[in-house]
Parts: sequence; structure tokens; C-alpha cells
Amino acid sequence: MIQSLKESFTEYVANIRCNVPTMYVLLKALDRPDVSDIRRILLGLLFGTANSSFYQMIEESREPISIATECLSGEVTLYGRSFSAHTMSI
Repeated sequence: MIQSLKESFTEYVANIRCNVPTMYVLLKALDRPDVSDIRRILLGLLFGTANSSFYQMIEESREPISIATECLSGEVTLYGRSFSAHTMSI
């Protein structure tokens, strides 16, 4: 019965067409303490149903990742060694 309910819910979520502002509100709501019990389930459904608005939000929020590399003229000193940040796109 639980598996059947999960499948029905997954199908229901997959058929919902959210625009980007609605998806933003939904994702922000996941930060609230009162939805912590369903957070993992909902994120799993959003990833698993290939909702285009969800993936568009991820793509738009993607930022380059900075990698620290050791160098003589670095801007940051940690444990007596100098490091500089280099941006890397994924």
C-alpha cells in the first residue's frame, strides 16, 4: 500500500507544471522547520520526476567553484603557506 501511494504521489508531482517563481517558493519552503519530515521525500521526487522548472532553477543558480592552490604570492595564508583561489566551472 505504501509503495502504491509513493508511486501515485510521484506521478502526481511529475504531472505538475510549475513555473520558475512557483518552484522558487517551493524550494524556499523546504528550509522551514515544519516541513523537515517531508524534505527528503520531496527533494527525491523533484530530482526523480525530471521537472523542467526544477532543473532550470538548478542551472540558473549554478556558480563557479573556487579551488585553493598553493602559490608564493597568494592572498590567503594558512598554516604558514600562501594560497590563491582559482575559479573552475563544472
